[in-house]
This record gives sequence, structure tokens and C-alpha cells, in this order.
Amino acid sequence: MSYRNLAIDAISKAVGYDPYLPKSEAMVDAWAEALEDAGINEQADVLMAVRVMYRNHGDPGWRPTPRVLVATAREVKKLRLERQQKSQGEIEGPPKVTYAEFRARHPDVQFPKFGKAIPDE
Repeated sequence: MSYRNLAIDAISKAVGYDPYLPKSEAMVDAWAEALEDAGINEQADVLMAVRVMYRNHGDPGWRPTPRVLVATAREVKKLRLERQQKSQGEIEGPPKVTYAEFRARHPDVQFPKFGKAIPDE
């Protein structure tokens, strides 16, 4: 999809939130240039960015700008990629270590003694 088509889609969605938003070829060109300069080419990220922009800034009289669109689209993309990494298992948290492995790595650590003793393996 071309950056111009992305800009047209974004402006069309913005008009759904703000029917009085002025529309012009200059606006389409400016939004397309901003998306291209930022390398944002995913339609889903751009459309979600419009949704988030209006959720966060959609007060009466507020008008979206290419700068706000790009910043919001970057944040949307970042969150999407983080979510994808988590679902693919790439981000797992700290490695699992058994008690025996921990004791072997840290023999000087003293644990409080209470209850039953745990034998070293």
C-alpha cells in the first residue's frame, strides 16, 4: 500500500471522529510524507493510531497533525511488536534454577533454618 493511500485511509478514519475536519490534497500529501519519512507502512498501525489519537486528544477544537499521527503510530507499533514477542514466547522472564543449581552457584548464601531440612542434591 502506498503512503498516499495510508494517509487517505487515516484521514478518512479521522473524519469519522470529526466530520468537520478539513480535507485537502495538501493534508493528504503532508500526512503521506510524514508516514514515509518515519517508515510507517502498516495500515493497521496507522488506523489504530488515529483511534488512539482521538481517544487521547479528541477534545472539541483539537486537530490531528502529521507529527502526532507519526508519534502515536510508532507507539502503537511498539506495543504490537511487544505483544507479538510475548505470544511467540521470546520474552519468558528469568530462567528457572533448581535449588541444587542455586546452591552450587552461591555456596556462601545462608538461609534461615526452620522446619524440615532440605537435603543438598
